[in-house]
Amino acid sequence: MNDYQSRKLRQELRQAGAEPSEINQLARLAGQVGRLKKDPQPSPRYFRRLVPAGLTGVICLVLGFYLVVVSQPVLPGSLLFPVQKLSDGLAVDIRPAYRATVMIKRAQQVKMLADNHADDARIVAAVADYQSVSKGYKFSSDNYDVLEFCHSNLSRAADSTHGQARQAIEQSLYRLPDS
Repeated sequence: MNDYQSRKLRQELRQAGAEPSEINQLARLAGQVGRLKKDPQPSPRYFRRLVPAGLTGVICLVLGFYLVVVSQPVLPGSLLFPVQKLSDGLAVDIRPAYRATVMIKRAQQVKMLADNHADDARIVAAVADYQSVSKGYKFSSDNYDVLEFCHSNLSRAADSTHGQARQAIEQSLYRLPDS
């Protein structure tokens, strides 16, 4: 409370009939209240550190989610393929039934690489990824459609490739149960 406000308050208190001792006490109390109002308590240090850290965490989560979504349609050999493999691996760990979906995706990727005339190294690497995903999968009459889809895609891929890539695909087909 500045001097002008203090004088005005004292004058109003006198006009209201307050005693001089009451005026001094009330003016002092008003000054303390005024200081509380002017100088709010600073926020605790941990809160000032927590907000940027929380914001950074949220930004990282959003960017991570974005990377996972953007990486889903990429083909083996691209920059985001390791992100796709990581997210697919986590999904299979969380829900083992998702392995069939990942196998189908990997078989489609092998076919797409063969259709796009990718080099043998990329196709062989894609076949190796397919084989690593399919290792723990149990084929049965209940999931015959998964077997048939993978077999169909890999057969088409083998028909459109030559050399080392074709050998890798044929070996992978040989490991599949008869469809």
